[in-house]
Amino acid sequence: MLVLGISTACAVGGAAAVHGGRTLHEVLTGEESSHAEGLTPAVAEAMAAAEKAAGRDRPDLVAVARGPGSYTGLRIGVSAAKALAYAWDADLVGVSTLEAAARRWLGEGAAVAALLDARRERVVAAVYEAEGGGLPAARFGPRLLTLDECVEALQSQPRPLIVTGEGAEAYKERLEEALAGDAQIPRRAGVLWPADVAALGAELYAQGVRHDPFDLAPEYIRKPEAVRNWERRRLLKS
Repeated sequence: MLVLGISTACAVGGAAAVHGGRTLHEVLTGEESSHAEGLTPAVAEAMAAAEKAAGRDRPDLVAVARGPGSYTGLRIGVSAAKALAYAWDADLVGVSTLEAAARRWLGEGAAVAALLDARRERVVAAVYEAEGGGLPAARFGPRLLTLDECVEALQSQPRPLIVTGEGAEAYKERLEEALAGDAQIPRRAGVLWPADVAALGAELYAQGVRHDPFDLAPEYIRKPEAVRNWERRRLLKS
């Protein structure tokens, strides 16, 4: 099965073509160009590589990180995935950003904490361990926490512990100090690898998960800031 993975929930993501569990090509966006500018060429490059390597010019499955994450990024990625799945007559699966971030570290004999940066020293946090079929099973969260609350929650988790995700990279020094070297933060922890989105999507697909291109929507932990500001102004006027 050829899977196209799309990752735009975090600052660095992109597109990847995965065939039979093997990554054929992976392109990162958000490093030199925004997701809005970079996603379409990234998808085209990944699919061109797939056609060359596997003789396939369209995927069987499109997998996309549906949230939580950047509001703008999620809208870009989910909208693109829905349009591509419909145009290619491919199946569609939306996956949890946190589960995708944790996935590559499961099976290392450690619990995995995935953190997303929610700004102003807040994170969206979840802790996972591997369950049957390699899928992440949540031990804790997902929850929106202050950084202090997150540290307290992680201190109570089993060791060894791997801490990954955009939030882990944003607050790396604080986390390493608070956890006293008792947890590992991998290199480039802030990248949400599109190949991991594709792999998790394929695993969910094998368990019967499907999403309708007309119905799939991003999943937000909280409302966009513009909406919250409008609601606050409305309350002040009432």
